Amino acid sequence: MSEKNLLNFAEDLMKKSLAAGADSAEVMIARGSEQSVQVRNGKIEQTDFAVGDKISLTVYVGKKCGSASANALHPEIMENMTLRAVNSAKYVPEDPYGGLAEKSDLENSFDFKKLNLYDDTVLNADELTAMAQRSEETALAVQGVTNSEGAGASFGAYGIGLVTSDGFSGFYEKTSFGISCCVLAGEGVNMQRDYEYSASPRFAKLLSPEEVGRVAAERTLAKLNPKKIRSGKFPVIYDRRVASEFLGYFGSAISASRVARKMSFLEKALGTQVFHEKINIFDNPKMPEALGSKPYDGDGVRAEPLQPIQNGVLTGWFSNVSSAKQLKIANNGRGARSGGGSSSAAPTNLYMGAGEVTPEVLRSDIPYGLWVTETIGHGLNDVTGDYSIGVSGFLIENGELTHAISEVTVAGNLLEMFKTFMPANDLIFKNRINAPSLRVEGLTIAGE
Repeated sequence: MSEKNLLNFAEDLMKKSLAAGADSAEVMIARGSEQSVQVRNGKIEQTDFAVGDKISLTVYVGKKCGSASANALHPEIMENMTLRAVNSAKYVPEDPYGGLAEKSDLENSFDFKKLNLYDDTVLNADELTAMAQRSEETALAVQGVTNSEGAGASFGAYGIGLVTSDGFSGFYEKTSFGISCCVLAGEGVNMQRDYEYSASPRFAKLLSPEEVGRVAAERTLAKLNPKKIRSGKFPVIYDRRVASEFLGYFGSAISASRVARKMSFLEKALGTQVFHEKINIFDNPKMPEALGSKPYDGDGVRAEPLQPIQNGVLTGWFSNVSSAKQLKIANNGRGARSGGGSSSAAPTNLYMGAGEVTPEVLRSDIPYGLWVTETIGHGLNDVTGDYSIGVSGFLIENGELTHAISEVTVAGNLLEMFKTFMPANDLIFKNRINAPSLRVEGLTIAGE
């Protein structure tokens, strides 16, 4: 089914919903194919291939919202979907902030091809298997690595369309490529594991299988023979591979959906100094070749780059249709959908600007502290900002990384921690959320 036919199907479903009693409606339609291969010790352990469609219908009857979804695009399902969606709206309470986006907020002109999210490269099962095997072979060849937990490679191609009864019609395509490797080192109670991965909409942007395997092996070996760290209050540096977790906490906390429900520790922080004045944070849905890029948000709303933190000051919230109405603010096009029903406000490509010094300089004046490379579990109170989490990494002594550490808990409060963040200059764009390595002062460390 072509792009035109997909959008025609969505348009027909939307019109049938209006005829069935909906006052307004929106239809999200997707067609995609995915293939992945997982190998372990050179042999294929699992392979998956899927081709499918998904269609999500959301209707509004007055101030009530109903939804229905299906995994096949057959004309005979239309009537059933429309009746289910319209009928379901009768049994839910009214939402005074629901409904479609304002027409003036809709994106009707942006060319999605500028984002360069679609790659013509197609990988078959044999090619994916070879990539995974090369990554694992490289890791296992490193002296000291004792076993593999597996390596994998994946490829996906998708077409996504959105049609609404207020006149919006949009469609874009994207691809995804990925490779990962996880290995073991040591024996018995001293056994350690670690991993590396790479993901991108563009095949040429992936790390090579050999690089992924090499990094996985080096990280695993570095964790051998861990020791304890003494308890106290010390500086902590979060390696960039885990520093992005703080940016994830921040992005969630400035979602207008959470703020409107009074479920954010930053609820009263708008316009205040939240971070150190050298910190700047950006969110850019129009970043070419980035995992979180898209031409419009989940409601068809125009989405432009934002800077929620400027010189440490919180400048605004991430908003969507409903949260913008509830807080009486502008809708900045951060509506995200995972299926039927209304959207929620979330970031796209969120990142913290790089600092001016290397990670080595960032730790050079620390007589005793901690370099964190892995966190264990989830330890944040979203309402108060209290933070406590298990970590592993390396002891810092006189500015140098001396040995691996484990069985450590760090604790603090994000409202206080944010103000002491100092970034290194090692920012790279690897995920949807990216941050450089971050130094934090005076965290409580529970060791031995």
